[in-house]
Amino acid sequence: MGRTFLQEARPTTFGMRVAGWLEPLLRQIEGLRAIRRGLAIQLGGPVGTRAELGTEAAEVVAAASRHLGLAAPALAWHADRSRVWEIVESVEAPVRSMAKVAADIALLSQAGVDEVAVRAGGSSSMAGKRNPIDAIHALAAAEACRGAGAMITGARPPELERGLGSWHVEWFALPMVFHTAAATLQAIERLLTSLEVNGEKMASRVPAAEQLDLAGLDPQLEAVVALYDRVVGR
Repeated sequence: MGRTFLQEARPTTFGMRVAGWLEPLLRQIEGLRAIRRGLAIQLGGPVGTRAELGTEAAEVVAAASRHLGLAAPALAWHADRSRVWEIVESVEAPVRSMAKVAADIALLSQAGVDEVAVRAGGSSSMAGKRNPIDAIHALAAAEACRGAGAMITGARPPELERGLGSWHVEWFALPMVFHTAAATLQAIERLLTSLEVNGEKMASRVPAAEQLDLAGLDPQLEAVVALYDRVVGR
């Protein structure tokens, strides 16, 4: 049964639910690749004029960019942190998607629902209790990633040609964004590797009068598979 507001609503399939996890992640992978292609060198001198590079400043910037495999921006961007904000947002997007996967699986694996099973972690106070440990790790890391990202995207704009403090917070917050994003994805990998689906339990909750016409779902699933093939490959 599909659930809205955590209440049973209309029938769906587990395949459609997984497709709903996968499709946004594929789009976000494409976004990350676009961000990677657009990463730009920062070479502007003390106030961004490139005066110290002389009359061939543009050629120097272009040559350095080629050497480093980066884009050559029209202007230095010390006072424009939008490039860093875009990086943070492009990393946070798949992390949010993975947090949904973790939360959904935790809900489906809880006692009384039991539609899926995952690797269990023990309880510090209740022997035999099966905690969805990898989902917990993924959600905790995703929350940490969101908090680290907010330090950057929520910072005040830099003053004049180089900011006071808001720029410097990136130095420790940006690595945290990447570390916690990696931790989220690693936890999700462990979670999905151990995932077991109980199809009989899922089917038992669907009233006979509400059986789903699966033919209408096939084109949607095929579209997601085609997107996967294009983005990731077989």
